Amino acid sequence: MALKDLFKSKRNHSNPDVRKTAAEKIVDEKILQEIILKDDNEAVRAAAVSNLSSASVLLDLVRNDEPEVMIVDLK
Repeated sequence: MALKDLFKSKRNHSNPDVRKTAAEKIVDEKILQEIILKDDNEAVRAAAVSNLSSASVLLDLVRNDEPEVMIVDLK
């Protein structure tokens, strides 16, 4: 763990396992959407997608044709 991780929220931690655990606990749809769009780790993005309470957020990302959306394999 880097020293800078002590001052960051768990969703911004350098360790993807910590970010994944944080994404599994987040209920704020806007934060989950941000994780889906910006995180470079597939497992973290998948955790955010599976934690969405409404499919409408994911549908909005697809409908808006967001170029930043990274494909997530949920298998």
